[in-house]
Amino acid sequence: MAFHNDPSDSSAQPHPLTPTGYLLESGQPLDLAAARAASGWQAQEKPLLVLANGPGAVWIHLHPSWPEPLAQDWILNLRWHLLQQLDVYVLDSASGDLLASYPRATDFNGLDAFPYAFPLNAAGHQRLDIYLRINAPEKLTLPLMLWPQDLYESHMQQRNLLLGLYLGALAIMLLYNLSLFLLVKVNSYGWYCLYVLSILFYTIGVNGVGNAFLWGFNDWLQPRAYGLFASTPFLFAVLFLRSFLELGRAYGWLRWSNTLVAWFWALVLVGHVWFPGGAMVLITDAGALLSCLFGLLVAVVVWRQGNRSGKYVVLAWGLLMVATTVLFLGLTNLIPYRLWYMDLQNVGVLLEMLVLSVALAERINRERDDKRLAQELSLTYYRRAREAQHQALEIERQAKQRLEDEVDCRTRELRDALTELEVVNKELNFRSKMDGLTGLANRSYFDQAIEKEILTFRRTGRPLSLIMGDLDHFKGLNDHYGHLAGDACLMMVAAIWEAVILPEGGMVARYGGEEIIAIMPATDISHAMYLAEQIRARIEAQPCYSNDQQISVTISLGVAQAANQQTSPELLIQQVDESLYEAKAAGRNCVVANYIALERQADWSAN
Repeated sequence: MAFHNDPSDSSAQPHPLTPTGYLLESGQPLDLAAARAASGWQAQEKPLLVLANGPGAVWIHLHPSWPEPLAQDWILNLRWHLLQQLDVYVLDSASGDLLASYPRATDFNGLDAFPYAFPLNAAGHQRLDIYLRINAPEKLTLPLMLWPQDLYESHMQQRNLLLGLYLGALAIMLLYNLSLFLLVKVNSYGWYCLYVLSILFYTIGVNGVGNAFLWGFNDWLQPRAYGLFASTPFLFAVLFLRSFLELGRAYGWLRWSNTLVAWFWALVLVGHVWFPGGAMVLITDAGALLSCLFGLLVAVVVWRQGNRSGKYVVLAWGLLMVATTVLFLGLTNLIPYRLWYMDLQNVGVLLEMLVLSVALAERINRERDDKRLAQELSLTYYRRAREAQHQALEIERQAKQRLEDEVDCRTRELRDALTELEVVNKELNFRSKMDGLTGLANRSYFDQAIEKEILTFRRTGRPLSLIMGDLDHFKGLNDHYGHLAGDACLMMVAAIWEAVILPEGGMVARYGGEEIIAIMPATDISHAMYLAEQIRARIEAQPCYSNDQQISVTISLGVAQAANQQTSPELLIQQVDESLYEAKAAGRNCVVANYIALERQADWSAN
């Protein structure tokens, strides 16, 4: 193994250390002597040793040398924490003497519990052979550094300070947003808190804090920790995006794909419980990449659709993906690895948390402003009503003070003012229930009205009829003359319906498309037939004009009457719809009444 590390360019600086080769154990475990004598060693030429899919036990050989014997001890620093077992042996290359050994070095915490750091006992020596036996249940990436002892101690203090600040910042954001969630009861804050908590566990798992102090001695959790804590943030991130970007209200691929990704991560979590390491790690890494790209795509699409929250997700996700990509490229030898790449991901995570926290606050403020504007508008309408009421009272007061010959006149003025106020209130209420094109009541208001009229019919026994009409060949009219002409015809037909029905005390609604329906309280089927025929005749006689074109329009109508106490809105609508269908089948431009259904229900009620 000819590869040679020579950190002699500056003895006071840390140096990356590249293995000269590695040996994969097969069969019985090897001790140090057997491993050194084995013939299966493979050369390692890239800066980092990367072994995927849980290599199991592997021996690694390092051969650092210096131009002259060392005046101080050096520290071997291994910055990968997903290890089940680690044994370290340091030998002098010239004499073969064992200078230091750390069997089960994952339990060693005399110098630094995380990341793993071991004194070489190399003072006075020039060339070393270092053997590492590593048991990695998951993927293995091995960034190794050599540190002068005094420099490593200062580095350790600085690293612990920055790590404490980083974890403290995450904890503060978690507590802050948890308090907001408890205060405002917004689901997005709850999912965000779970996401931050999962990121916190992922961070202490990746940087070694968890392995050193929490689960390193738990034989069940230790081999599963990376998979569980790497998968959980993605599950909560998907659920957070669903709530924050309101994907649950979306239609099409946005909603079902979000649900699919959430189920994927839930199954991955179960997989890590039952099948830790190996293929599950590869599935997690691939799923992480695809999920990040999916999250960016969804955020961009939602942003382009007008949801301002999408731009914050794009920014937050982009920052994290850039940091994680740089770390991934360094850990896979695609770019030169640098010591600060591990910290870069922490910076990306922190920036992502800050951006998402700002996004949540901005959304809450925006919703609060919208609510405030709605309240102000409501208050304005209330003040106007109060002013109108005060004016009416003032008119009434003045009318009482005038001469007797002016009483009738002033009383009429007061009544007119009150009537105008009532009309305005009714108009405001009606507009919320009005079809925007025809000015008729909309489908929602019709559904409410028919329920009320059925209850009145059951209570009083007064007749109740429905008239339903559908413009003949309306699709062909739209295709031939255009949709603007179709809209003009709909508005003309709606005006004729109102002219016939409203004087009779009925209510007209646009039922859907070119279908119009009228509720006729206190009207039997005979009179309803008469009104329907008037509507049909007027529409046939009155052409529609659009862009200087004269368009003839006809309509088919069906009539039905509620027969007994068991009549429901659905049944009455079904009967009038059947009548309309018969009118269409009879050649269109005619009126058909459902006398048969009426007689059948009457006979059934009598029996």
